[in-house]
Amino acid sequence: MSSLRELYLSRRVLLMAPLGFSSGLPLLLTGGTLSAWAYDARLSLTEIGFLASIATVYAFKFIWAPVLDRFAPPLLDRRRGWLIMFQLALMVGICAMALIDPAANFTMLAILAGLIALFSASQDIVADAYRIDVLSDAQRGSGTGLFVGGYRLGMVVAGGLTFYLADPDGAGLSWQAVYALMGLLISVGIVATILAPSSAAPVDASHPTGGPASMAESITGALRQLLSRKGALAMLLFIMFFKLPDVLGNNFTVPFLKDMGVSDTDIGVIRNSYGLALTIVGALAGAWVVARLGLKRSLLLFGILQAVSNCGYLWLANFSVSRISLLSVISIENLCGGQRDRIDVDRSRPRR
Repeated sequence: MSSLRELYLSRRVLLMAPLGFSSGLPLLLTGGTLSAWAYDARLSLTEIGFLASIATVYAFKFIWAPVLDRFAPPLLDRRRGWLIMFQLALMVGICAMALIDPAANFTMLAILAGLIALFSASQDIVADAYRIDVLSDAQRGSGTGLFVGGYRLGMVVAGGLTFYLADPDGAGLSWQAVYALMGLLISVGIVATILAPSSAAPVDASHPTGGPASMAESITGALRQLLSRKGALAMLLFIMFFKLPDVLGNNFTVPFLKDMGVSDTDIGVIRNSYGLALTIVGALAGAWVVARLGLKRSLLLFGILQAVSNCGYLWLANFSVSRISLLSVISIENLCGGQRDRIDVDRSRPRR
């Protein structure tokens, strides 16, 4: 029986929270938050749509994951070396965005946003691998819980606090100043990476940390393991494309709400912070539904409900938007989305 100290108070477990924060923070800075900045800079819907497409980078991170698994940077250890390199790149990239006027230099803004999405997706890859390397079987649940909690907090900061800071009726900062602050907050992950235990030595024999002997082994070994599972190709296509319309469409939600006269503070609090909390509630409810209806029927049910819930925005477009109506639409959308996300996780988990 593992002690409470080993499960929750050991250094390797506690540092999962700031590492998760560093992983979650950049996500919305190239998503909804960037769309809000682009809208305030009077960029066209075509340009905002192009920026929204950058989020698709996350769906394809499995392509370069074998490279990060095969090679080790010449600092710290195999996992933490990559982590700190991507975190430093994220800090520089986000702070560089703070120096740009989107209306005057859209191309450079798009390039930096693409690089940030690439570095952020890469950080996610390595953070997941590091978590597996350094946590024992007993610590896996508590460590992952702290990591996810930190990840969600990073999303709240990047998608909730930023809107208040940039709202003229809130803190009244410029979007450039907000992005500079977000860039500096990546230092939370950098400090955690430096303090985190080395992944050079596994915590037990079941978690070897040595890299593949060759690039071919890195690619083919993982592919063989994945494709040996029944329905692997269908599963990959499902994971990649099932949420793609929502990922792209969600980045137009902020410009839509701003067009309807919703303040930045209300968007940050209601849509991003409150909505994120309801997503977690929806995920818990999704687990309950799966246990009773089964995976396939639950997936179909909540996939349909998630699509129908988006019709709430049609209602907002045809009637005056109040906080009550916005709360209602956001509540339904995020509850259904959270339930579907939970089912996606269950569907993609390897069966033993």
